[in-house]
Amino acid sequence: ALSGITDTVGKTGKGLTDTVGNTVQGAGKGASDTVNSATKGVSDSTKGLGDTAKGATGGATGGSGGAAAGGDPNHLGLEGGIGAALAQRFQRSSEYLVFVTARNVSKIDPDLAEASNVHSIALDVTSTLQLQAAVTEVAALTGGKLDILINNAGINYTTPILDTDMERAEEVFKTNVWGPVLLIQSFAPLLIEAAGMVVNISSIAGELNTPYMGKQNPFTLTWFNKVDTRTGIYSASKAALTLISETLRLEVEPLGVKVLTVFAGNVKTQFWSGEKEVTLPEASKYAAISETINEAAGGKFGGDKQSSADRFSDQLFAAIVRGRGGAVWQGALAGSVRWVSKFAPSWLLDRTKHFPVVEDLISFEEQRLES
Repeated sequence: ALSGITDTVGKTGKGLTDTVGNTVQGAGKGASDTVNSATKGVSDSTKGLGDTAKGATGGATGGSGGAAAGGDPNHLGLEGGIGAALAQRFQRSSEYLVFVTARNVSKIDPDLAEASNVHSIALDVTSTLQLQAAVTEVAALTGGKLDILINNAGINYTTPILDTDMERAEEVFKTNVWGPVLLIQSFAPLLIEAAGMVVNISSIAGELNTPYMGKQNPFTLTWFNKVDTRTGIYSASKAALTLISETLRLEVEPLGVKVLTVFAGNVKTQFWSGEKEVTLPEASKYAAISETINEAAGGKFGGDKQSSADRFSDQLFAAIVRGRGGAVWQGALAGSVRWVSKFAPSWLLDRTKHFPVVEDLISFEEQRLES
């Protein structure tokens, strides 16, 4: 299930603005179209690649994710998520033309899809033919340019590493890592032509090796108890996206393209709504605490300090239109995680993360012995 949408926002000169797939394409004083892509296709815990492409720059922006990704609107963020908020933020700017893509365009939020500056494209990012068609369509509407491509897809998977289902783990990487790469490759010619920008939305989870979380640890640093629960597979996918994004930044700089990596903190969305119930193997070493793991999967320990999706999108919009590459830490607790991940000793972080698991296991063992 995808939690991500691809949006691209592109701004160009005095006249045309186009955005594709939560991708925004910019263009001058008049015509603007924004299309936010959220599909019920890519971000399913099926074989969807969910990315959100958004563009915002001076020129033409095309995108995928929106333009090249499909997925359940809940998972892509079309309903109360980051992708929807970003698409709506770009759509409100009369300079932008937004292209929204989805496997099933009827799943796109009607308020967004019916906006005069929004154009919907049916697209499954796993389909090479559909992706090529989307690029062709965007290029035709933007003069062969794409100013900003935003990759915002993401799905979670909560389970101990020892019990990981490899098919589901592959879905996470397909959506969170390879989807953005595919979209970037596909729209690279348009981005280079526009001297545009790629925006990859990573996560503070990629900076912390947090196991699935049990009940809060009374000895844990106060801020850590407020951080969204993420697990090894999800965190690894975001760490991979971060390294790909930062490497890409150096590789495409000589081509005139900028790359912005976003370390997203806690943001209030429906991210947890698509998480499947965790069913552990009978022989699992963690079977005794399966209930706790399912509570984590449902977002019970998702952090009590969160930014609204609207506030997050407003801040990110401002960072994008400034036109500078690099990295930004945005959202609740992003600054704290940035500091702690760089400077706190690893033994202290390990101590704060393991207590919940240990406490639950000890409690279970005591009950077993008593009975």
